[in-house]
Amino acid sequence: MGLFPSAELDYNPTAEERQALWATWAPRLGIAAANKAVEQWGGDKQEITHLIFHSCTGFKAPGVELDILDALGLQNVRRRFGINYMGCFGAFTGLAAAKSI
Repeated sequence: MGLFPSAELDYNPTAEERQALWATWAPRLGIAAANKAVEQWGGDKQEITHLIFHSCTGFKAPGVELDILDALGLQNVRRRFGINYMGCFGAFTGLAAAKSI
């Protein structure tokens, strides 16, 4: 069974349906990825001072970056960046923001 159980095989979900899926899964996936990144880094997560999140698909307010900040218990983040609706180019914006820190 797919994401849209009542859909025919060639079903094209509406923007509202896609946004609802994104709003459910983007925070979950973002939190899981952030946890894994911190684990692989091996440092003290309280040393993290900036948080950058990019998605070219959906949007929610407050942003997913706040979900990640809360889920990881990051207490020393001074600046968070939510980069949305910039398409794939938003990745370059995120990298430029990271470089400027």
